[in-house]
Formats: sequence, structure tokens, C-alpha cells
Amino acid sequence: MEPLQEEILRELDRIRLRLASLNHDRLVTMDIPVYTCAVAIWESTKSGGYKIPRVGPGAYAAQITVLTQDLLAVNPEGNTDAAAALTALRRALP
Repeated sequence: MEPLQEEILRELDRIRLRLASLNHDRLVTMDIPVYTCAVAIWESTKSGGYKIPRVGPGAYAAQITVLTQDLLAVNPEGNTDAAAALTALRRALP
């Protein structure tokens, strides 16, 4: 496994744990950081195409997980932009 891929998976685990620990009111405040991260991962996976939909607070972890898995399937070496987006999201989480 590539170091960048390992970093991406570690960040994803940390994000999922933090999101799971937040109550609904705190989750709602994370809409913009989660969407920004999702868009960055989506854009590093897809070339053009449609705009990624916003999801509700209950689906944040699922959306980030699916997009990250898609990224790693398309680009097994990982992607520095996606890794940076995941790190920024983790840091934005309370």
C-alpha cells in the first residue's frame, strides 16, 4: 500500500469517528466543510461531469467514505488534493 493511500485511509477513519461522536446540532454546522471535502475528492476522481449532491448530516460519513473508496479504486496511489481535503475536514471537525 502506498504511503499516500495509507494517509488517506487513516484520515477517513478519524473523520468517521469524529462525525459519529457529534450530536445532530453539531453535525449540521459541518455542512460546508463536509461538502467542500466531498467536492475536492469528487473532482480528483472524475474529469468533469455533474455536480455532486449535498447530503444531510446523517449521510456525511457515508458520502465521504464512498467518494474516498471511489478515488482509491480509480487512482490506487491516492491523490494529494484529496488527502489535503480530508486533512482539512478532520481539522475543521470539533
